[in-house]
Amino acid sequence: MRYVLVTSIPFGLTPNGAYAVDELWGWDLKAHLEALNKHLPHYKLYVYAPMESYDPKKHRYIFARDAIVFCPLPNFKSKLEFIKNFPKIICIFLREFRKSDVLHSTATFYPPIGLTANLVGLFRRCSKRLLVIDADTIGDFELLAAMNKSIRKLFYLVIKRLVALVLKIQIRLTPLVFVVGDVLYERFKNYRNVVKIYASWVRREDIISSASLLRKIESSKRSEKIKLCFAARLILKKNPVCAIQVAKILKSKGIPFKLDIFGEGQMKEELKELVKKYELEDHVTFKGLIPYGETFYNALREYDAILVPNLSGEQPRIIFDAMANGLVVIGSTNPFKGIIKSGINGILCDPRNPESFALAVQRLYEDRGFQERLIYAGIKAVEENNINSIHERRMKILINRLKLNSA
Repeated sequence: MRYVLVTSIPFGLTPNGAYAVDELWGWDLKAHLEALNKHLPHYKLYVYAPMESYDPKKHRYIFARDAIVFCPLPNFKSKLEFIKNFPKIICIFLREFRKSDVLHSTATFYPPIGLTANLVGLFRRCSKRLLVIDADTIGDFELLAAMNKSIRKLFYLVIKRLVALVLKIQIRLTPLVFVVGDVLYERFKNYRNVVKIYASWVRREDIISSASLLRKIESSKRSEKIKLCFAARLILKKNPVCAIQVAKILKSKGIPFKLDIFGEGQMKEELKELVKKYELEDHVTFKGLIPYGETFYNALREYDAILVPNLSGEQPRIIFDAMANGLVVIGSTNPFKGIIKSGINGILCDPRNPESFALAVQRLYEDRGFQERLIYAGIKAVEENNINSIHERRMKILINRLKLNSA
């Protein structure tokens, strides 16, 4: 029996014939494979993905040949290459998919490999199909429409309607749909085949130890400053401008702080100009990109809190990363309301109101006991939502909804 996973994330082949992928993708596949072997041991995991030349710096996670069967799709570096290879991809799906397969794909709009696989699976009479919606594409185009005028606004609204129509059709045609996060669930919950899930890359072994957490909290209590960070792509929907505005408000209140910004993106120069305009050079530092994993986790542990003022509805994994490393998450109201209980294991604020974020930071600075309680509750939340437990829950739902014979 085959569990077929279709993705646009590429893989490579090592010189000794092993499969190699990006480290984060490797963690996710490993957790998926463990859950599959535990609950559906008679199924073999087949991954259909673009194949590219092996790069040891990029493909750092290696699987033995007998662990997972990777099935190569044509690789593409540009949209033109994708268009040229698209008929070949469809032919591969038509040839390879079987009626008995469990077919698992994502609803990414570019490249639309998952959406195409889902439709081909329908044509091939694969009745056990699963579609995952993990990006708020509709919300992204709503945001772009709100930020533009005239023809551009109309263009984004038309694209938004097209996206909504495609997703509506795909959801209706698919036996089981996982949506990641609360905003997407609110949007699609009226469909009976839609189930809400969360996404985390945190492994059990990555959660900060009790001894390290205690040292971190004691160090924070002795510090004269509250240490903040922002970690995301520097683009509109991540709302990095809000973080700079929070810094401006904190400075005006006379609250000692430092804010480090991790990430790159098209708004970086604009943000640097804002820092200069508000005379925040002594408070705000741009740290660029840090490799995800242990290096990033060690960097996070230097901070008291993270600002996550997202304007979009997708559920970023960074909130679990932050909780796992002893930071208080100060996040946006809508995307995180199911994960974060404001005042219990984090703080929720209006992403369009930097003052609310600044007030949250001020409270943490003035009440370190409150900060400590939120940190411990955050650790508990991430222990319940690590990458392993999340895949366990997903597998149980899948077995139940698709009526599979488990072990």
